Amino acid sequence: MIELLQEYWRPFLYSDGYHMTGLAMTMWLLSASIFIGFLVSIPLSIARVSSKFYVRLP
Repeated sequence: MIELLQEYWRPFLYSDGYHMTGLAMTMWLLSASIFIGFLVSIPLSIARVSSKFYVRLP
């Protein structure tokens, strides 16, 4: 397994200009999900501590 990684490490990390590799796509999806999760969590946390009853309920 280590020999395969040593031989083919570049295709795992870099794209050919047209397609993204698996690792690069995983990092993009991870970044997007963290960003979207942060954007959703802020309004939900503010609504959770709201004094209005109908906003506080899920």
